[in-house]
Amino acid sequence: MSRSSEIRGLLQVRAKTAIGFPAAVKYEGKTFEAPPTNPWARMTLTNTRRGPFSLSDSAINGGLLLVDLFYPVNKGTKAIEDAADALIDVFPIGDRIAGATLSLWIQQAYHSGVIETPTDLQVPVTVSWRCITD
Repeated sequence: MSRSSEIRGLLQVRAKTAIGFPAAVKYEGKTFEAPPTNPWARMTLTNTRRGPFSLSDSAINGGLLLVDLFYPVNKGTKAIEDAADALIDVFPIGDRIAGATLSLWIQQAYHSGVIETPTDLQVPVTVSWRCITD
């Protein structure tokens, strides 16, 4: 398994534990048809590679997990705002998520306000993470 795949898996599994997280999820590179009357989410991972952290040639890897929550407009804003808050709650600042070959540290998690379109309400959620690798 690649480092990116492990990071993506650790973050996605944690995100899906949030109360109210939609069952339908659009993943990167996968075909998906959004359900017209039910909530859904889109998850995207961005990676950055930084230079050596110390003389031991370790590197700081980091990036963002971008989660866009979508709810039908007829659901009101409370449900989507509650889901966004619950998603942030499963990524507390400083939390460590251990994987098979690396560990992640959560730097911060936050969400923007509700964006309304004719068919959906959307709330973008951002989770910033770091890990040190060899």
